[in-house]
Amino acid sequence: MDTAQMYGNEACVGRAVAESNLPCEDLIVTSKLGNGNHRPDDVRRSLDQSLGELGLEQFDLFLVNWPLPTLCDGDYVATWHAMLEEVRNGRLCSAGVSNGAIPVPKSVRPPRIQENIRLFDFELSSEEMAAIGDALDRGSDGRVGPDPGTFAWIP
Repeated sequence: MDTAQMYGNEACVGRAVAESNLPCEDLIVTSKLGNGNHRPDDVRRSLDQSLGELGLEQFDLFLVNWPLPTLCDGDYVATWHAMLEEVRNGRLCSAGVSNGAIPVPKSVRPPRIQENIRLFDFELSSEEMAAIGDALDRGSDGRVGPDPGTFAWIP
């Protein structure tokens, strides 16, 4: 189940889960931290609210919906630490970040895993890095969606 504070769907998904009579172990439930809840105390408070609306004691995965470097004095590290504290407290199985640009190679087949590991067996020169950056940077005209470096929308 994919929910988010900003989607406004936690309560209705919670009702659907309760009415389904499915055992919790048969569900994987994810939710996302709302953009206005990035301060550590707000992380805890809003997590309480989300778990309550869904009728759960724990999320399988809880994500920062958008890292917001322009809000909360740019202290998104404190947001991350508050979420990791909730993992340690057992209210989250895992924490993560959505709408970031961090690719993670993944596979279950040993040959592919080895291939993914070899991905890092080379180094690009400064000139090669600059050429890639220049080729990819099309400015604001080339962007689809908000720029994570300046995104500050709070619904």
